[in-house]
Amino acid sequence: MELEAQVEALTALLQAQGIQDPASLAEDLVPAWTGSNPRKRRLVNGGPPSASVSVTTVQTAHTPTDLEPMTLDLLDANITYDGQQQLLDRYIEEQVPALPLIPLPSDTTLDWLRAEKPMLLYAVVYAAGPGMLDVDVQERVALPLLDRMARYRAREDSGGASASVVMEALLSMQIASLWYRSPKRHVDPLNVFRLLESASEFASRLGGEDMATQSIDGIDSSEIWRSRLVSYLLGSAMAIFGRKKSAIEWTHDHNLCLVQLQYSPLSKPSDPWLSQLVRAERLCDQVAEQMDLFKPEVYTDLTEPAMKLRVQNCRNKILNWRMTVPRLLRTPTLLFWEHMATVLMHEPVLYTPSNGRTWTAPYLSETFSVTDFPAPSTVTEEHITAIFELTAAAQGMLEIILAFDTRTLLALPGLLFTPRAAYALSILAKLYIAVSAPGSTLGVTIDGSMLLVGEYADKMIAAGKACRDIDARCVPARIMFAAISIKEWYLNFSGILSETADVNAPGTASLQPLNKLQPITPFAEIPSAIDATLDERSNDWNAYLQYGVGDNADFGFDMLFAGSASYEDMCNNDISSYL
Repeated sequence: MELEAQVEALTALLQAQGIQDPASLAEDLVPAWTGSNPRKRRLVNGGPPSASVSVTTVQTAHTPTDLEPMTLDLLDANITYDGQQQLLDRYIEEQVPALPLIPLPSDTTLDWLRAEKPMLLYAVVYAAGPGMLDVDVQERVALPLLDRMARYRAREDSGGASASVVMEALLSMQIASLWYRSPKRHVDPLNVFRLLESASEFASRLGGEDMATQSIDGIDSSEIWRSRLVSYLLGSAMAIFGRKKSAIEWTHDHNLCLVQLQYSPLSKPSDPWLSQLVRAERLCDQVAEQMDLFKPEVYTDLTEPAMKLRVQNCRNKILNWRMTVPRLLRTPTLLFWEHMATVLMHEPVLYTPSNGRTWTAPYLSETFSVTDFPAPSTVTEEHITAIFELTAAAQGMLEIILAFDTRTLLALPGLLFTPRAAYALSILAKLYIAVSAPGSTLGVTIDGSMLLVGEYADKMIAAGKACRDIDARCVPARIMFAAISIKEWYLNFSGILSETADVNAPGTASLQPLNKLQPITPFAEIPSAIDATLDERSNDWNAYLQYGVGDNADFGFDMLFAGSASYEDMCNNDISSYL
């Protein structure tokens, strides 16, 4: 059915645009920044992405309370004109090429943004600020932007705004979501969950039957196609983090946008690659739904025929997607998404009837249980395959993200990359429990040392420190420092395993008897009261993140992944002991 929808969408595009041979466009539309051997971009002289931009004397300004265009008083009070130009250049030259989700028109100038799209300018400055603006200046620029977005969401009559105003608000919300970081305070509660909801509502107002025409109300159709697909991508990513099905369902309109974005001459050179990225996120969404990852209360044994069929269906989807990616568009970023889909497909090998609610963000060591792990009485071919492919995919995700230099890590959207790196590390940690804990039966499949949990945690901490040295509150640093708590957990758990092994070794009668150590038992022996406590805590946690009010609503996406110690403590203390 999905293939038929794509064919139908392509046919509609051909009729509307008069394209005779879409296949012949593929080579011409290959982005100039892709290739079979992409090179890493490095920091200049080991320093920050650019010299800090000029800022003016700290001032405050009145924030508009209506839907009229944002004034630039506060922006100009904190950042000089030349500084704003540097930030715009960084967004266009570094951040968009790193992941071209929201490119600006090719003829965009600072003067045009200031005169016509002030809200979009605020969003660009917000995204490009880390590493270039002082943290306090970033905060002062963020407040009016997030406050204005909250007002747009709260206004019931904003639906009467022109398409141009809706598009500016939508693009600004998407940029703010991609590079979101929680402010210390703002007037109206607006966290990343609500920001994505607002972006989805605005995206739904655009498009319709005229998507094949060159412009809609003065807006290029390619902008509408791109913005609707990006809204889907962001909603899907957040749904997988929270294990709650996205409110943005894939529809025929999305198929139409996808095919047109890939083949239309109206599209930008990077759009064919973006189309493949959206397909990759769609693949992850489909795999997550197929494997019931959005239903944490559901448990199905891996060896049951229904589960075998699901895995095979997912494997076929991944293979079919891989075969549709043109060779010149196969980049490490797309491979990152393929690894993500594979991890989601095999994650259920680590499930038990009682640990389903421990797979949502945040991926912290506090959610790990050394007693609630799968211990099948018979280790089957399905278990062995899943363990090996899950290990390879999780390590592949980490290898790709950790191969980026610091400048690239700062340029990449914080919503999409480093959180998934934290997720991959947590998968390796849970695999380590499943194959190493006393009572484990999956230990026959792979040795725990091959998972390299400690090594990858060290690399993530080092990458986070490099980012922190440039900007103390940037998202990559805050999320990657979640590896500190995982490294602590890994050392503690490895120590317990070592003590247990020593007790069981010959000639160790003088050591503490095994029955006096903390018991580590398979999930089948866990008291039901513990399960109930875990479920209750998880439900409260989800409600706290998504629907809290006051200070709770300011609990931003980046802090979902902070370690057990406060982020400020980690910044102020020497973390060399963890490396």
